[in-house]
Amino acid sequence: MSERDDRAFTDRMLQDAMSKRLSRRSVLRGAGVGVAGVSLASLLAACGGGDGGGGGDGGNPADVFSGQPGDKVNFANWPLYIDQSKDRTATCTTRP
Repeated sequence: MSERDDRAFTDRMLQDAMSKRLSRRSVLRGAGVGVAGVSLASLLAACGGGDGGGGGDGGNPADVFSGQPGDKVNFANWPLYIDQSKDRTATCTTRP
């Protein structure tokens, strides 16, 4: 195909697309087909075979929680979650 034929084909496709009316029914039908496709894909992924994915072999909880507990707990918190008084000082209390 030459460039001229490609352009003519593209022009015909555009004219065909523009001549069709876009109705509410066709938009809802297209949206329904899209939602059904996504739902079907996720359903098939969730109900797939048992040989892939997952979080490992399960392990034994006794292996994780064995040993003596430590005397220190470290944690991180987003600073905007901490309540502040009007003078911008934190109102958190700590226990010894």
